Amino acid sequence: MDFPFDIYDVANKIGLVLKRQHNKSADYNCPFCDGIGKLNLNVEYNAYRCNKCGAYGGMLDLFCKCTNVPDRKTAYRYLAVNGSDDFSIQKREQRQATVSSIKEVPKADIDRLDFCYRALLDELELDTPHKWNLLERGLSEEAIQENLYKSVPVDTYNILVDKLLEKDCDLIGVPGFFTDINGEIRVNIHNHMCGFFVPVFNEKRQIQGMQIRLDTMDTKRKYVWFSSAERINGCSSKSPVQISGDVFGSNAVYVTEGALKGQIAHFL
Repeated sequence: MDFPFDIYDVANKIGLVLKRQHNKSADYNCPFCDGIGKLNLNVEYNAYRCNKCGAYGGMLDLFCKCTNVPDRKTAYRYLAVNGSDDFSIQKREQRQATVSSIKEVPKADIDRLDFCYRALLDELELDTPHKWNLLERGLSEEAIQENLYKSVPVDTYNILVDKLLEKDCDLIGVPGFFTDINGEIRVNIHNHMCGFFVPVFNEKRQIQGMQIRLDTMDTKRKYVWFSSAERINGCSSKSPVQISGDVFGSNAVYVTEGALKGQIAHFL
């Protein structure tokens, strides 16, 4: 069925508060748990999910849950008829054109991820404030070196791609890298990403992905994934699970929230 509206139209109709806009999705305050910027609306699939309370569904479900409308059929009729004057066909077509222009790629295999991420980290240093932050958390200097924490290069990141290509890194399919409209490979680092990289390892100590521990919280977020989702030839990190120690040969396994916390708890 072709809808004369999309999930952004629904969000505006019910008065959701927008916090962040992306190419294919947007983050709103969640009306179910009050999570600030936790409700992600995907305009490509007209679906929503809250990263805090787990609420999910389609745009008609969202409308029903936020109003007194009893079912999807009624919601569709209401939005298609009563809401049509509030919806901009031109803006919706622009959004659809943006979505169509963003072609993501599959995530690379673990061997390539590990190779490229280690090559990236080899080019970086750990700034003194970040080192002290980790030492104060209880890690030793040896553990800091072993876990490969490095500071995000907020003013020299543009030259990183050339250095990695010289090392024969195939960056397409590695979360954090994408191509611009001219086909040039870029790294998804910006000036506001001051902080340090936290590599996320698997059971073989291969780097599956990386988080950035921000120096300044971004709307209450201390950590962001190093990702290039919703970018041309980019991809999502898919939030891999950090594994510390021999979890398959142990009698007890502890589950923690956050990769860095798990690494520190294992060390201590």
